[in-house]
Amino acid sequence: MLYLFLIKNYTKKMSSIDKLQNKYIKEIKEYVPGKSIQEVSEEFGLTNIIKLASNENPFGSPVNEVDIKQAISSAYTYPAHFNHPLYKQLAQKEGVNKENIILGNGSDDIMQLLSLAFLNSELHVVSSECTFLLYHHMATLMGARYTELPLKSFRYDLTAILESINSETRMVFIANPNNPTGTMIAPEELLSFIDRVPEHVIIVIDEAYIEFSELNQRVSCKKLVNSYSNVVFLRTFSKLYGLAGYRIGYGIAHESLINILHKVRMPFNVNNLALEAACLALNNKLFIDKTLSNNSEQKQYLYESLSSLSITYIPTQANFICILHEESHRIVNDLLRKGIVVRHLKSFGLDHGIRVTIGTKEQNQKFISNLSESIRLK
Repeated sequence: MLYLFLIKNYTKKMSSIDKLQNKYIKEIKEYVPGKSIQEVSEEFGLTNIIKLASNENPFGSPVNEVDIKQAISSAYTYPAHFNHPLYKQLAQKEGVNKENIILGNGSDDIMQLLSLAFLNSELHVVSSECTFLLYHHMATLMGARYTELPLKSFRYDLTAILESINSETRMVFIANPNNPTGTMIAPEELLSFIDRVPEHVIIVIDEAYIEFSELNQRVSCKKLVNSYSNVVFLRTFSKLYGLAGYRIGYGIAHESLINILHKVRMPFNVNNLALEAACLALNNKLFIDKTLSNNSEQKQYLYESLSSLSITYIPTQANFICILHEESHRIVNDLLRKGIVVRHLKSFGLDHGIRVTIGTKEQNQKFISNLSESIRLK
């Protein structure tokens, strides 16, 4: 009897905990990343797996345990955050001052800092459909009203975004290049948009994939952060630099905005290993050039291969390609059983979309071979 009494009361306590959570959290759907290699291995009993689902660097990481030996030996100390050489290196790279930069535990950490600093339940956030899922997540976390507008030719519709801005709008999220379509906004169009957005709106430009884009498609963050106090650029070390597991990114903005973000930043939000790895990766020109060269060459290979299979794709400015196919669900599952992990885009709002990371030559050839086989089985 005592056992049944304890079980009954335990269940009652567990069910009542839901009532205690912040009411806005009830509306949040947990972010579900693409399947990991370990998941696929356990689910299908496979050992040779190619992961092309999360836009990670196909060459792995340029940093090993020997490179960060000193950081490991000092892991018992708190990070020397502001005095770390990474600030100076990033400032030189971007042509700004150290005071224009903030480091984060991934660029999504800085999204959360922006949300904590500037959003509440009386405010409004605008972005687009079929874009990075965390923008909606961040707005909902703070109770802000979120408006997502349709893409226009798979690109952000900046005119529609401008028209949706009102006195309650506090933030606009723009992924450039966009994830998962890989499309970009023309520089002159983006500059015109920034100039027309009211000063009470924070413009967050998420440039996670900017290094893979063509140079003539980029805007200068140096000029913009010195001219506009309401513009923030987000960058990451997870893609080009191969440090996704270290969790480190950064934001670039006017000094006055950066100072506000530091007020809500957790102390020591970036660990010693990540700081050291980022410094090393940032200066590894051979690895960077190898990655960019492979991305350019293999993008063309995938374009030609997809066209030969009569598969529709969206030309990309990133390290992934968005494929559109009416049997996308079946194709993704077929590939999964063969040990090739790609990302279905239903959660992004593209029911017939598949996102494929541009891998190495060998990985891409295996992907195309198995994709061709899956289509023939139709």
